[in-house]
Amino acid sequence: MKKRLCFLLCYPCTAILLSVVVIFLSGCSAQKDYVLSDDDSGYVLLTEEDSDSKKDAENDSDIETEQISNTANAKQDVEDGNHLIYVDICGAVNNPGVYSFHEGARVFEVITAAGGLTDDACLESVNRAESVSDGQKIYILNEIEWEQQKTDGILQMKTETDDGLVNLNDASESELCTLPGIGATRAQAIIAYREEQGGFATIEEIQNVSGIKSGTYEKIKDLIKVN
Repeated sequence: MKKRLCFLLCYPCTAILLSVVVIFLSGCSAQKDYVLSDDDSGYVLLTEEDSDSKKDAENDSDIETEQISNTANAKQDVEDGNHLIYVDICGAVNNPGVYSFHEGARVFEVITAAGGLTDDACLESVNRAESVSDGQKIYILNEIEWEQQKTDGILQMKTETDDGLVNLNDASESELCTLPGIGATRAQAIIAYREEQGGFATIEEIQNVSGIKSGTYEKIKDLIKVN
C-alpha cells in the first residue's frame, strides 16, 4: 500500500519535470531557428533561412549594381572619346611593339611607351607632335636610313623632272647654247628678255627675243619648255 502511494505521488512530479524539459528544449530549438535583423523600423525576428536568403539577395544586388556601374563607366568612356586605340611602332626605338593609348595620343607618347629612341635614331625623320590613329604603324628611321632616303628622293625627283628639255626660265647661258642656232649672243638675249619680262609664259614667246625668228623657233621648239 505504501509503495503504491509513493508511486502515485511521484508520477505527477515526473510528468511535470518532463514537461519542463520538453519546453526548455523547444525553446532552445526555436532560439537557434531565429535571428534578429535590423531594418528601418527596428529589430524583427527572422528565421535563419530567411536571414540567409536576405544576405544572398543583398550580395546579388551589390554585384548587379557594380556590373551596372562598370558598364556605365565603359559607356561613358566611349561617349567621351576615351576608348583605346592601338599603334605599332618599330625601327629605331628600344622596345618596338604594339601599344594601346587613348584617342588623341601623340607620336612622342608612343615613342616613350616604346622605351625611347635609340642612339642612332634620326629626329629629323619623324614629327613627334603628330597625332596617331587606331591601327597606325610608325617606323623611326636611323641616320643611315634617313640619308639613304633623302638620296633616293633626290634621284627620283631628278628622274621625274629631267626630261631633257631646256627650261627657258631657269636655263644657264651654257645650257641655252646647246640649242640649235643659239650661240652665246642669243643666249644672253634670252636671259635678258626673261629678266625684263619676268619670265616666259609660253615657248612661242621666245620669238620675241631679238635675233630669234620663226626659222630658229622651228628648230628648237621640241627641245625647250617653260614652267
